[in-house]
Amino acid sequence: MKKVIARISAFLTSLYVSIQVGTIKALAAQDGTTDIKADVSSVTNNIENSIKAVAMPIGGLLIFLSVVLVATRIIVSHYNPNKRSEALGGLMWVALGSAILGASFLIAGWIISVTTNGTGSLLTK
Repeated sequence: MKKVIARISAFLTSLYVSIQVGTIKALAAQDGTTDIKADVSSVTNNIENSIKAVAMPIGGLLIFLSVVLVATRIIVSHYNPNKRSEALGGLMWVALGSAILGASFLIAGWIISVTTNGTGSLLTK
């Protein structure tokens, strides 16, 4: 579990750093030497690639293991209705986590759209 938390933390840190580096490059390039839209799109591509490379495989594995664990708990507690209902409640949390993971591209796109005001370039003024 500590390794999973460490990897998630490393992913979030690298995502934050890539966003900040792209922002700094885009803001520094306002003297006209570099295309700001290209920098913003490269940051967007970095975010999408990070989600594809790290979050989806790890999240898919965790979802699979969680479903197996909940199914095992339901099977083991088939004579105890209270424990069975607790296990079914855990299935709801697995479904919620899966929905959030599945919507990660939408969430990242929404954040980028808000920060660029839908123009493709960062808001600086």
